[in-house]
Amino acid sequence: MTATNHALTGALMAVVVRKPELALPLAFLSHFALDLVPHYNPDFVTKKTFKGYDSAYSKKLGSRAFMTIFVVDMALFVTVLISSLFVGFNDVSRWTVFFSALLAASPDFEGGFYFACRLVGIRLKQPDHISRFARFHIVLQWMERPWGLFVECGWFAGALALILLIGR
Repeated sequence: MTATNHALTGALMAVVVRKPELALPLAFLSHFALDLVPHYNPDFVTKKTFKGYDSAYSKKLGSRAFMTIFVVDMALFVTVLISSLFVGFNDVSRWTVFFSALLAASPDFEGGFYFACRLVGIRLKQPDHISRFARFHIVLQWMERPWGLFVECGWFAGALALILLIGR
């Protein structure tokens, strides 16, 4: 899933659960549940061809469609995080909503870090092996396809609508 959808789902957890001690861990765990849902990824990057973040992202960097989706996603992700600090929610701390949104997206930060470094021209040497965490994370993503963008758009609309409906 996109970072935006992970963040919206984390924010939704906070708005529904209303207790930070439950919302924060549930938001983090929601990331892995969402990765089980079919979602977007270019056809040329699959878990079968994944050798490491460096090779995967160098392929993605060459795709204009991926780059467009990535830039829009990052803009929406930052908007969700900032908005969570300014929008009042029913009996829920804004900080709980903010950190729930952030935690829900956080498992992707490892790969995102390598990607961001490549975007600015920094090439980091990755370990020769893929971490156990990365392997677990990749295995969950059984259905990543270009048509998953439609699932992503539906999820975005549904999660945002629920937050606005429940959070009032």
